[in-house]
Amino acid sequence: MSDWAIGQMWLFWVAPIAGAIMGALAYRLVATEKK
Repeated sequence: MSDWAIGQMWLFWVAPIAGAIMGALAYRLVATEKK
């Protein structure tokens, strides 16, 4: 593995988690509650 890949290892963990959080928030804003 090259140095740039090791240096960006945190991004491989943070990006999917941040995307999931943003997706959940966007869903809560857009989704309409049906009763």
